[in-house]
Amino acid sequence: MIRFLQFFLHWPLLLAVDTLTKIGSTPHPSELRRLYSENLALKAVNEALRKELHRAQDKRKPLSFETRASQVFAYLLTRGNKLFQDYFLGSSPATIKKWATRFRHPFAKAKSRGGRPPVDPKIVEWVIKLKKENPRWGAPKIVETLGRMGIKVSQYTVYKILKDNGLDPTDDRRHPWKKWVGTVKDEFWAMDFFFTQLRKGTEFAVLIVVDTFTKEILELTAHEGRAGLSTNWVAWRIIEIFRRFKRRPQNLIHDRDPLFKGQVMRLCAVEEIKELKSPPRYPTMNCFAERALQSVLMELLRHIRPETGEDLQRLLDDYRVWFNEHRAHEALDGMTPAEYTSGRRKADVERLADYKDRKLRRIEFAGGMLNGYQVETNQKAA
Repeated sequence: MIRFLQFFLHWPLLLAVDTLTKIGSTPHPSELRRLYSENLALKAVNEALRKELHRAQDKRKPLSFETRASQVFAYLLTRGNKLFQDYFLGSSPATIKKWATRFRHPFAKAKSRGGRPPVDPKIVEWVIKLKKENPRWGAPKIVETLGRMGIKVSQYTVYKILKDNGLDPTDDRRHPWKKWVGTVKDEFWAMDFFFTQLRKGTEFAVLIVVDTFTKEILELTAHEGRAGLSTNWVAWRIIEIFRRFKRRPQNLIHDRDPLFKGQVMRLCAVEEIKELKSPPRYPTMNCFAERALQSVLMELLRHIRPETGEDLQRLLDDYRVWFNEHRAHEALDGMTPAEYTSGRRKADVERLADYKDRKLRRIEFAGGMLNGYQVETNQKAA
């Protein structure tokens, strides 16, 4: 306000000086008027910016009405002086010109800038919840988990939400899972052994059987020690899979371990199952079983040491249920192996307004080490 009074007080005096000195007859303004207007504009902008700095906080806030008015005043005073307006107004001339238009037409409706609609706060809350409860998950895994529950959100949106909240948006994984070229369920099964230990050091062998097309873990059974581990036990476990799932594979992939000979070979011959063996001295070439057992190790057994064999088998059973029914799989387009086996998703894509009154329920497996999620109706909100 002080600068406005100075302008109206001093400007007639400057015009009078120009008239008496006959400078005002020229088409260009006098040097005195130019310097005075620039000086007055700089003072107005600097004072407004100084007040704005005193009010500044950690979070960036829009400029106040007083600051905008001072910038518009300085812009109108220095019209035609492009060099001054580009470097000394504190904001771009286009922005200040827009504010000048708003001051001239205060009741005009501002034009919509378009762009992407804002992200629903419920989605932001769920994305942060999934990431904090599963630190190894990245944006792709979170998108697949939400998509399995019928909530469609882009990977870029999840990536931006995680990054804005200081969370790592990348998956913590070392090797990508390449999609298998099989065409039908039960076309190929893969099996293998791996070993783990209890807290007291007792060694257990674990048999894993995987359907390479649906990615299902069909068997995950522990056997104490190497003594008593024979081809009869392996063949018996395969027969249990046949009985439990009412399914049989066309081909069975395994390495050249002696435990896969004898009764296992006879069983495959009786059931007309073709055996596919990995090359000699390269047991890790059975990539399908190796990838599944690495998931079991990285997501479960490397984080806990069970006390007894019963505890170990209970954890393996929980993991198998979680893996097949709750873990979204990238190679299966975000579906779980159970959904992919049945040929349909458990949830369809829903509209945003349909799940605002719902909540995200957490299902714990293996004592809370593994998490599954479901969208349920919030009874209190209903």
